[in-house]
Amino acid sequence: MERQTRVSNGERAFLIKWILTLSFFCPPQSWGEMPFWKAKPQVYKKVVEERRVIVSVTDHSLDDIRLMKLKGGGQIHAPKDFSFNKMKDFKSVFKNSRYIKKIEVDEKNKSLFIRAVAYGFSNSMKVDWSVLKDEPEESVLSFHVREGIMKGFEWKMILEPAKSNRSDVGVDGVYKYEKFPLPGFFLQFGLELIFQNMAIDLRNQVEESFSESAKKKGA
Repeated sequence: MERQTRVSNGERAFLIKWILTLSFFCPPQSWGEMPFWKAKPQVYKKVVEERRVIVSVTDHSLDDIRLMKLKGGGQIHAPKDFSFNKMKDFKSVFKNSRYIKKIEVDEKNKSLFIRAVAYGFSNSMKVDWSVLKDEPEESVLSFHVREGIMKGFEWKMILEPAKSNRSDVGVDGVYKYEKFPLPGFFLQFGLELIFQNMAIDLRNQVEESFSESAKKKGA
């Protein structure tokens, strides 16, 4: 006799929850898909021609789990390898950031102590970082907040070579929480503006350093 397998309502609910959880925790890039700001020609054209920095912060719920997702990207007028190496010089690249007021770097343990101020709120955090990948076609920096208001927040910065000796820079992050630790306007629009401005500050610093480096080589 052929054995029939019945799935209980509880098992079915568990399977649905498991599938949905995977869809939340696995960003599109993990399946080899192009990020939205590069996949849409009209959006990427604005990134290239108008110097737009695209940032999206969205909030999602799944039973008792809440997830904030950060995605975005832009372009730096400097080669990928130069941009990647400059980004790892944290004190230098963030020295003119409008939000980061203090940064200490522990090279041995690959950690950062950061004090940030935005919209009247101050936050100190310890952030672990690592190089996940550094190859000609792609370099990836990973960050994880170990201590601070948004403890557990993780994000990656992905750099790829672009035309005209430039770099495409993407960001992909996720923050799991039960109760968001900051006022609601941060989640609604504040974080998008903060991340966008930080990206512009970082881009400006990398491009300024590249311009100075080119001048020294030409001298």
